[in-house]
Amino acid sequence: MRKALSTPVWMPLVAFVLLLALALAGIQAYAFAPIVRDALIAMLADWRAGEAVPIGVPKSESQIFQIYGATTNAPLMARWAYEIVPFFAIENVSNGHPYPSFILLAPFVAQRSFVVAGSAHCEDASVYLNDRFLDDQAQLLGSLTHELIHTQNGNFCAAPAGFEGDRSVWIESHTTAATLEVMAAMCRYGNPIACQGFWQELSRLPRRSVQAKLGRMGLSWIYDLWANVTLRNDTEDAKAEKMVRFWNGHEAELQGIVERYGELPWETMVLPGICGGRLDTGNLRMIDQERAYFRVLGMAFDDTWTMLGWLPAGLLCAVR
Repeated sequence: MRKALSTPVWMPLVAFVLLLALALAGIQAYAFAPIVRDALIAMLADWRAGEAVPIGVPKSESQIFQIYGATTNAPLMARWAYEIVPFFAIENVSNGHPYPSFILLAPFVAQRSFVVAGSAHCEDASVYLNDRFLDDQAQLLGSLTHELIHTQNGNFCAAPAGFEGDRSVWIESHTTAATLEVMAAMCRYGNPIACQGFWQELSRLPRRSVQAKLGRMGLSWIYDLWANVTLRNDTEDAKAEKMVRFWNGHEAELQGIVERYGELPWETMVLPGICGGRLDTGNLRMIDQERAYFRVLGMAFDDTWTMLGWLPAGLLCAVR
């Protein structure tokens, strides 16, 4: 079960204790305001997400199926994919194609088994999902949505010409931000699994932002204490403790991963989107075929804003 302190009744107390801990650690008010902001949103979203729900996905270890033009060993994943991709058109991710050519649900090997939920190849629109995460149907839907967005090309598959930064960070940040809004759209259209997936993702991003900020201050212990008390159940506590030992001696690498794939999309794409900005997808839509006139698709975060409500959204936009 979720910790009782993650419920809205306890959130002001948790925020006060977190503020006190940061003040005692000598952190200035301007630095801990975004931390408290993100901690409150993470706790609210975690409470709304609720408990993970396992899913029994029929899959074959040796047989391949043709479902709606997709080759797969898990027919349900193909059916889900054909429900997800049309949302890309109405949410301005892309023009709603391509559809996946191949979806494989199977165990990942070695270290990737514990840290990678899925992968995709843009060239042939193929998707690979790690079946270690079958204990959570909402996370599985979110992972499938994320990988399908990669296959839509644009900024979800490649960095623009002349880009000199980390290509993978650029791609993953855009894809992570777009996944959140698509999950919100699917939820508002009546998909209850997407609703849970949306709140899970909305909890994860600000949570990673808190982890990154406290990590840079040398206060990772405050993050672990807060997460253990308010967010993690006993099973998640054990998993977190195991992963802390896994990253022992490689803390700088972990810090970089949290910053690039959690804090960065949250601070530079999701927050600006909630506050009225648009995500540059890098994809084009033809507006006038006769004159060959195209428009670059910009993705709004209106469904995310609506799911949050005006008060939490206002808090996010006020403390930036």
